[in-house]
Amino acid sequence: MNETKVKPYIARIKQWKVRAMVASYLSAGQEFKQLTRTIKKKSVKSLETLRQISDVLYEVKEDHHLVFERLLEPEKHKFEKTGKFFPNKIELDFMNNVGLLFHKILVARELKYLTEHYADNAATFQEIDSNFKGQLTVIERLFDAGLKIIKDMICQNKENVLLLTLLIENSSLTRSSFGFAADKALERFAGNEGLDNLYYRLGKYYSDCGRPVEARTMLKRAVRENKTHRRASQLLLEIVQK
Repeated sequence: MNETKVKPYIARIKQWKVRAMVASYLSAGQEFKQLTRTIKKKSVKSLETLRQISDVLYEVKEDHHLVFERLLEPEKHKFEKTGKFFPNKIELDFMNNVGLLFHKILVARELKYLTEHYADNAATFQEIDSNFKGQLTVIERLFDAGLKIIKDMICQNKENVLLLTLLIENSSLTRSSFGFAADKALERFAGNEGLDNLYYRLGKYYSDCGRPVEARTMLKRAVRENKTHRRASQLLLEIVQK
């Protein structure tokens, strides 16, 4: 779809919604990891946690459908005709992953409910519990696949400063999701832009938002990466002198 046909409102909220979708997805993945650790320790399985994860994934689905055209007929690759963005392959892969996860979580929730109500019937319980654990394995694999898609999304949207600040401002979530610290995440996702320019963009964003403390931190990193970065040095000097 030609982006000139995208509704102005949709164009304005896209960067915020992409950030929100990535943040919610990563949070849901961490909640699921915690749940599986609880189960492996033979602790009480949490039906409530599964419900919370499914609710989060549903919100991600809705945000995606708000910004991107919905796939109506997969076999014909037919999309709805609206004033939204036409999803590229990465965005479509993300939506498919979220959709599969959402429905698999619903199945797991139902199986979990059944294990609680058929605990007195040993044979039935064993069968349902085995199916429940099988669903958890499938969900874990889907989340692993989703993280790879998320990495591609971040690289594809590296001009989205809101998405980049998500990595910085939620360092513990970044580390637990990707396995490396926020600065390393930015380095991996910077591509050919260079860390100095990326940190400068973040610093300018924080400065424009009236957040001088965060702006100074980012600009100092930009200068540390490249001592000859004039724009970063100049903006840092202006902020310090205020």
